Amino acid sequence: MDEKTLMSYCHLLPPYETSMTFVDRYAKTSAIIRAGSLAAPCLQTPSCEVGCGVAAVPTMGKPPLDVQFYGGLIATGCGGSPTFSWTFGDGGTSTQQDPLHSYTAEGTYTYDYGVTQDGQTCTQTGTVLVEACTVGCSASAPTSGEAQTPISFTSTVNPSVTCAFGTEYDWDFGDGSAHSTQANPSHSYANPGTYDWLLTVTVDGVQCTDCGSIAIQAPCSLTCSASANPTQGPAPLDVHFTADATPSNCTGQVTYYWQFGDGGTSADRTPIHTYSNPGTYDWTMTARIETIVTCQQTGTVTVTDEPVCVLTCTAQADPTTGNEPLDVQFTATATATDCNETPAFAWDFGDGATSTDQNPSPTCATAGTYNWALTVTAGDATCNQNGSIVVDPNPCTVDCTASADPTTGQEDLLVNFTSTVTPSNCSGSPIYLWEFGDGATSTEANPSHTYTTAGTFGWTFTVEVDGVVCTRTGTITVTEACSVTCTAAAAPQTGTVPFTVNFTGTATPSNCAGPVNYAWDFGDGGSSAEQNPSHDYTAAGSHDWTLTVTVDDATCTQTGTITAEEPPCAITCTADVPAGAVTLQEITFASTHTATDCIETPTVHWDFGDGAGADTETATHVYETEGTYTWTLTVTADGVTCTQTGDIVVEHGIPGDANGDGQVTIGEVQQVINMFLGSMPAGNNADCDGDGQISIGEVQKAINAFLGVATGC
Repeated sequence: MDEKTLMSYCHLLPPYETSMTFVDRYAKTSAIIRAGSLAAPCLQTPSCEVGCGVAAVPTMGKPPLDVQFYGGLIATGCGGSPTFSWTFGDGGTSTQQDPLHSYTAEGTYTYDYGVTQDGQTCTQTGTVLVEACTVGCSASAPTSGEAQTPISFTSTVNPSVTCAFGTEYDWDFGDGSAHSTQANPSHSYANPGTYDWLLTVTVDGVQCTDCGSIAIQAPCSLTCSASANPTQGPAPLDVHFTADATPSNCTGQVTYYWQFGDGGTSADRTPIHTYSNPGTYDWTMTARIETIVTCQQTGTVTVTDEPVCVLTCTAQADPTTGNEPLDVQFTATATATDCNETPAFAWDFGDGATSTDQNPSPTCATAGTYNWALTVTAGDATCNQNGSIVVDPNPCTVDCTASADPTTGQEDLLVNFTSTVTPSNCSGSPIYLWEFGDGATSTEANPSHTYTTAGTFGWTFTVEVDGVVCTRTGTITVTEACSVTCTAAAAPQTGTVPFTVNFTGTATPSNCAGPVNYAWDFGDGGSSAEQNPSHDYTAAGSHDWTLTVTVDDATCTQTGTITAEEPPCAITCTADVPAGAVTLQEITFASTHTATDCIETPTVHWDFGDGAGADTETATHVYETEGTYTWTLTVTADGVTCTQTGDIVVEHGIPGDANGDGQVTIGEVQQVINMFLGSMPAGNNADCDGDGQISIGEVQKAINAFLGVATGC
């Protein structure tokens, strides 16, 4: 067949499919990569066809989840190199064919895969679930059962799909026994009691718990007695059968079943059966309760064919139950027929004591179940009766007291609770529960509790011993907490020592019972308990005062500052200066001064008004020319100044009077002459015209003054 013929048949060949399957390591998911349909190969010139598939392993899990992606490619007739593109749905991408990508956050992510070769593209998509493992669980068990009887515990676990395989169970049955790791265990409790059980389930590191309680009672038990009366006699013999059964920790009714040994039976407790034929018959009494608990007694009846001594008897005990010590009255009767002896009584009380009295009255001193038996004999005849006495221990009783101290007070009230418990005939330890009435509780015997809010709170004390409860109650009254506001003032706040400050305080208490107490601290060591005290400050400085007001447990504080200053420097001064003088006369300037509270030593300064001055308290000064001069006295210390001022009128002196003493001596005349002659400068009040020269006339005036002639310039 040539190429042309083959190509004409090419379209008749069927297409085919290819596939690959990946299974993840948890065997939870699988992915099938289908390459799609590809045309059957022909010898015709091929065109590029691209098929693809995709897989992700695993497709679900908890974060961070590493997913291995596989990109499948089947290319036919293609010559170029393929390119791959992945988008993982969480913003991540890859150009590898088989990338590994990690998902860090929970979510359902849609990934896309694409492959391109020679311009042909194939795409596939899928999803990855990233979710934390969560576990739900529940557990169940009966709420009650019997000791030493298997109890079935069951569990249900619901892990999320992202949890790894492997569920761990831990059953704590609450009785200290070994834990069980089974999903649905069975457990027997050895002793009666109430037990709190706990199931802990762990899946992939995540835990779930469930719990419950089961009350276990003592197992059902049954004691019994049975008797036949008479036990022998001639046929036909009517025998009275009597049975007694005492159940303990059982429910339901006791049933009786008699087998008389001759084929006869009865379900009565006290049947009468007639033996028609002589013989020895073994009878059996079976008592049953709760279908599986039984008690059985047996005996023998002898039936003869001729009269024999027949002995019948009865026996009873009253009471048959009670608390220790129990006084029991036993009563017996006996009827002897065809007997040659008087009936004799033999009692066995089951506690080691016996009696031959017909109607004894023993005491069962301690708790227990006592099986008593009476044997009556007369000749060869014997009659038996038996029964049981159940003596219970004295019941557990609990007496208690409870008190609270104090029972009233303000908010944040600390109350001490005290209890006493007196159990009697109890074996267990007291279990305490205090309910304080504000939602808080305690299991201590003598707790303390703080009431933080105002109100009336009813407290309850409950103590339990061996299931016996004693309860006491009381009331706590809490009032709003005492609070106080206050004000304080001081006047004046500044002054010069010594000075007095008047302090004023006010207080406004709320919900308080006690008196208001004032405590002043004046800041200089002084204090007062008065409401409105006065205080003298004698020392300079800044004094921080504090008022503390106290009412009950509440306080209020106010503060302030007093500024005490030193007294200012004060200076007084006087000046003693003549009102008039003559030129060249020595004038005395006298002063006094007083400085108070001054730190510095006062300085004195005289200003004579003619440009001259002096710095002494007393100074002398000579005015050389006539005129009116204003003098000033200044005394200064610490920046404080005292000033005195005045005027002095200076007139021209007697011509020739050099020292201003009002007289002219011969020597002074000679000085004036020398001045005239020019050997001395003009002076001595002789230069009357002030021209700086002494004229002959001015010499004459000096001579006249010497001679006592009133002369002036």
